[in-house]
Amino acid sequence: MFAISLDLIVEILCQLPVKSLLRFRCLSKEFRSMIDDRDFIRRHHNACLQTNSNRRIIARNNEGTTLFSLEFDSTTNVIAAAKILDVPIQNLRFGFPVIGSCHGLLALSPMDHQGHITAVLWNISTIKLRILPRIRGDSGDLFGCFGFGYDLASDDYKLVKIFGNQSSTKVIVYSLRADSWRWIEDLPDYCYFYSFHQQRGTLVAGTLNWMGQMEIESRESRVLIISFDLKSENFRNVPIPDITNTNLGKLGIYDINDLGGCLCLSCIDGCEQVVDIWVMKEYNVKDSRTKLFSFSYLLSNIYVRIVPIVKSLFYSEGGEKVYIILNNSQVIRHDLKKGKDEIVEVEKWPYIFSVTIYVDSLVSL
Repeated sequence: MFAISLDLIVEILCQLPVKSLLRFRCLSKEFRSMIDDRDFIRRHHNACLQTNSNRRIIARNNEGTTLFSLEFDSTTNVIAAAKILDVPIQNLRFGFPVIGSCHGLLALSPMDHQGHITAVLWNISTIKLRILPRIRGDSGDLFGCFGFGYDLASDDYKLVKIFGNQSSTKVIVYSLRADSWRWIEDLPDYCYFYSFHQQRGTLVAGTLNWMGQMEIESRESRVLIISFDLKSENFRNVPIPDITNTNLGKLGIYDINDLGGCLCLSCIDGCEQVVDIWVMKEYNVKDSRTKLFSFSYLLSNIYVRIVPIVKSLFYSEGGEKVYIILNNSQVIRHDLKKGKDEIVEVEKWPYIFSVTIYVDSLVSL
């Protein structure tokens, strides 16, 4: 009888879904110790990212009262029917605004009955949840920009909240390692966000990114990306690549997303009635921009006068196709090789307000 090496066992386990690993923890003390090991958890998550596997779509309904989970079958490239998530939080009066997702942790910012905003980190796979301490001195303003991500340098998860208006902003950062909030340097007064209404930061290359504007001269402004470095905890501006010589009225950059670890720009060409998808292969390197593909938003039966908003994107497991979640109810699949688009029918797809791509993991709280 041949013995299987420990390295081979670990390699096999890294290819399995989290549900299976949670069951295998019950086999023996050795398996539990192996699966709970931080290095194994990191290896397993990295394997999921490299193979575009163990993903699901987390959708929030238009009323903000319900979260749905739509699992993606990597073998058939089919999105399963939506299932309502049982969020283990009580005594709330205003739904579950989603801040972001990182390493299998979902960050939420619900409101309690006293009107205070609380923040919650939740691992959906392991059903572990942590309610973060309240922010001292916080106005409780719901209308703020949020972001959630991982700082590799300090091995720490950080949550950022920015609130205020065009004339004044305040910034506060939560550290999971310290389990506390800290006020930091305010956002530079020469730039401001498109909107302070629940705008979420896009996590790319250790930074959180929001769409914003910078005042150039009186009554004039320029579109840019406001970036927050999770390591240095400083803000900087990332110029929008000069994608076209036409004015913003023809080609508008309406949203930014993460696609395969790259910053992705969704640009709307109203004249051609298409959405152009651009990626920045190296973060903040202007010359690394490349146009990945275009698709017609008429495919999704959206009225031309309505701006199509790309909610999220993700690759298929083989990387040959890109799934685009458009506006509130459409999923489009683009074949990168054939250049063809098709509508993906999803059973029990809810009318949604926001979506988040979530990767199952064993990361503990």
